[in-house]
Amino acid sequence: SGASGNSEGEANEQGFMEWLSHSIDAEASGDNERVDCDGVTNEKLCRSVFRLARKFHVTRIVDISCLKTARILAPALRAAAAQTYKLEYVCVSPYPAEIEAVRSSGVLDAAAIDPVEVVFLDLQWWAPGARFPPQTDMVIAWDTLSSAAYGRVWRFFEVALASAAKYVLFDNYSTERNLPYAQRNSINVRRSPFSFDSPSEIVQNMTSEIVPFVRQLLVYSSEQLEFNLDSEAKKKSSKSDEQKQQQKTQEHEEQKSEPQKNKLEYPQ
Repeated sequence: SGASGNSEGEANEQGFMEWLSHSIDAEASGDNERVDCDGVTNEKLCRSVFRLARKFHVTRIVDISCLKTARILAPALRAAAAQTYKLEYVCVSPYPAEIEAVRSSGVLDAAAIDPVEVVFLDLQWWAPGARFPPQTDMVIAWDTLSSAAYGRVWRFFEVALASAAKYVLFDNYSTERNLPYAQRNSINVRRSPFSFDSPSEIVQNMTSEIVPFVRQLLVYSSEQLEFNLDSEAKKKSSKSDEQKQQQKTQEHEEQKSEPQKNKLEYPQ
């Protein structure tokens, strides 16, 4: 077992040194600042995920929409992995057939996105007790929540929070109302029944497809999720804001009603 442990340690060290050499070359050439998203169906999503992965220093990305996004994100993952040792991408689907479809497509093969470490996970993320892998930095849900039942949408946020995921990224439709239709293709978490506060980041015009709605990419932190899912905290915050507004209005009215000071009269 000692010899086995030594061999594994040597292999890990060799792997790290190879990655480090590649990372230094990328730094010297300036490639670490760029990502080649040309040719994918949504270049802006590809570039945005690359930028956010660098900004938040992610090491594990969980993607519950990987059937739709794996091909789009492959260049972003490959470029981000040049700066993050053992960057892990977890492709999640509740349907084994979708997992197999992504696996057999080859878009996540080592030859395509080396040195990213890819994990395939069959998971019904809305099920009771469901959890995303531990130490997840970023959860992506692109073109998924917009057609999911509202109960599942709420569960997605609950599971992300319970799993201690640091950030969630998803598409939002800022001009739409959340209507109780069985078949729909939009969601707006800023409106009822979600009524989320402002996110950490908003990326506008997030589509290169023909979509009849204003589509955004929203980023919420775990702290923001916790606040937005805590109805009592939101009520207190809303009440506080209302009290502040009432106080401002009262002060303004008092200022208006104050008699103007008489001008000073100088003796003739």
